[in-house]
Amino acid sequence: MQPNDFNFPARNDRRAISPISICLSGSTKVIRYFIAICSVLCLTLSGFAQDYEASQDRSSSTSLEFVHIPVVSVIDNIEQTNVQEQSLDFELLLPSAGMLEGTPSRFASEDTWRWTMQFGYGIEFDDSKNKFALGGFGFSYFPIDDFSLNVEFDGMYFEQDQAPEAGGFNFNLLLRWHYMTNESWSAFVEMAGGIVITTDEVPANGAGFNFIAQAGAGISVDLGDDVRLLTGLRWHHLSNGRTFDRNPGMDSIYGFVGLSLPF
Repeated sequence: MQPNDFNFPARNDRRAISPISICLSGSTKVIRYFIAICSVLCLTLSGFAQDYEASQDRSSSTSLEFVHIPVVSVIDNIEQTNVQEQSLDFELLLPSAGMLEGTPSRFASEDTWRWTMQFGYGIEFDDSKNKFALGGFGFSYFPIDDFSLNVEFDGMYFEQDQAPEAGGFNFNLLLRWHYMTNESWSAFVEMAGGIVITTDEVPANGAGFNFIAQAGAGISVDLGDDVRLLTGLRWHHLSNGRTFDRNPGMDSIYGFVGLSLPF
């Protein structure tokens, strides 16, 4: 092979020889080899890239399918827990069966009504032979907590030393304040005024129509089922208030017992 077979410039060529010119003047066979190698490398890398993407797709789909199950189950568990909690809260807010049936309110609470049965026995201070007994019923209304307005209707019987026995009818308006209250008992003070109409004069030398004034104190005791036992003592005064010519009075100590029930 001659030196000029590679198209190198002749020795006598005075032009400068540069690396670019050397490369351009190289054999086309070398260039073809270089292009082929590059193509193979590109194809190989492309194949590797496609295989890598496919493997990534498979792994991502597998991971999504794997994670999907517990995520859904966790969400279901959370939703079920929330539903259970909401149901529990709703049940707590709902009134119980006893409440729906009318659970009794606190005794002596505001805006409640009760009715009573009462029995009593009194003895006059000045003459213990003068006595009376009564029995009847009444109603109580509490406009505010622990304070009641009461009406009482009683039948009365009088046993007298110097006058005939007499029967009668008594009507009272009474104010009662439970100044100490709890779930099982209360303590109260009270005052009342009313009238009594009798079949004979009461007391002796008196009249068949008299006024009554009372004041006293007592306690109530819970017997269960919102029923209260009432008991106490009263000062009991009877006179006609000078509506007749003679106005003898009768002052007695009077004890009573009764039951108070929800209206």
